[in-house]
Amino acid sequence: MFTTLLLKELRLLLLSPKYIATFTVCVVLLLLSVFVGIQDYQATADQVAEARRMDEQLLLEATSWMGLQTRAYREADPLQVFVAGTHHDIGRYTPIGRREIDLDQSPYMEDTLFALFRFLDFAFIVQVVLALFAILFTYDAISGERERGTLRLTFANAVPRVMYLLSKLAGAWLGLVVPLLIPLALAVLLVLVFQVPFGGADWTRLGLLLAYALLYFTGFIALGITVSALTRQASTSFVILLMVWVVFVLILPRVGATLAAQSVAVPTVAEVESQKEAFASATRSRFIDDMRTTLATRNAAMESMTPDERDAYLEANEWEWMQEQDRQRKEMDAEIDAHSRRLNEEVRVRQAVQERRALAYARLSPAAAFGLAAMTLAGTDVGQKARYEEQMDAYRTDFMRFVEEKSGNSGGGIQIRLGGAGSGGSIGGGDDESLDLTELPRFEAAELSLASYINPALVDVALLAVYAFLSVASGFVAFLRYDVR
Repeated sequence: MFTTLLLKELRLLLLSPKYIATFTVCVVLLLLSVFVGIQDYQATADQVAEARRMDEQLLLEATSWMGLQTRAYREADPLQVFVAGTHHDIGRYTPIGRREIDLDQSPYMEDTLFALFRFLDFAFIVQVVLALFAILFTYDAISGERERGTLRLTFANAVPRVMYLLSKLAGAWLGLVVPLLIPLALAVLLVLVFQVPFGGADWTRLGLLLAYALLYFTGFIALGITVSALTRQASTSFVILLMVWVVFVLILPRVGATLAAQSVAVPTVAEVESQKEAFASATRSRFIDDMRTTLATRNAAMESMTPDERDAYLEANEWEWMQEQDRQRKEMDAEIDAHSRRLNEEVRVRQAVQERRALAYARLSPAAAFGLAAMTLAGTDVGQKARYEEQMDAYRTDFMRFVEEKSGNSGGGIQIRLGGAGSGGSIGGGDDESLDLTELPRFEAAELSLASYINPALVDVALLAVYAFLSVASGFVAFLRYDVR
């Protein structure tokens, strides 16, 4: 009996005009989104490779360790083809030198049109479009049958209500899986044709992403049948479901972010930069004043000396003075850097609290839970920027330590030339020979394990399972009490 009911549901669904429209839309949107994602991934990978070649050439042409800089780049992740997430919002690289780490030049800075309309990807299609299709397929599953009189006719026979509802759920679910799986299979073929470097872990993550998508719209299918079983007219069911879709998909995620922003104040970038600049300016001014006082004292001590005595005095003390000034400069840079780190850490703590609250509010929506799970699985979640900046900051420490050691060993530090009274110092260092860069540290982003992608998403996946279970259970309770007349 169950098979008969299921085949009836599938036949009605597959032969309906809305099914053909749904299948066509899914094929076009999915293939278009994946094609654009592949082009974007390849463009990002090519830009990073070219920029690295240019940086390497500049390093080879450098003749002094002083002021040596390079750049660290954020790698493109193959799964961004399906889930763009924050990829286009955060910077692609940061200079590695004396300035602090700050990912700069996001793709939206160049493609402002995409910043206006955002990228279309697999996660968005499932999150928004398929959820709407689930409503369109199920809003009249029960109330529509009652209005047409087929519900009373069906239960004139000995049909268990549980079996009937299961056939409704299974039919709608299988009907929506086909418009998803077929274009997704074609999308995977595109990935293979364009040779996007998917590894074993990447294919596993893609498979899990599909499982998350199936779990997500299972909840919406069950929700549609539940509301249909709570109403007497299909039109009423459709209006209620449309309102629920708007609230879950469009409103709740944004309200969560707004409430979190109001409850936790985070300084703006301009405010933080202003504080950093004020402290750095005051510290440098103090350093310059101290150096001027020191130079004046040394020049005063040489005023009564003969030229020969002055030359001998300079020759005996100049190297020590140069080392002392270099030490003081390093202490100044370290003090400025430590202050910037403290400010950044304070901002990060506040942002973390704000982010946790925003995500907690947003997770009241299954659409937000799916979006967060998909981005976490793809590595394009909100933590992507912090992960890269932490690794880049550690690399910056190693890079600057290496450069400082080379500067000291090669005598490339600051050298002070003192003349007569009132004369200033001059800076020199380095020579015209190329540098030996064989031991120079290179930035390599740490490769995350599969568990590092999966474990953080378990909370959102569990929420999706809870939403789906509650929707299915509510549907059964509502239908068991439903008046089929």
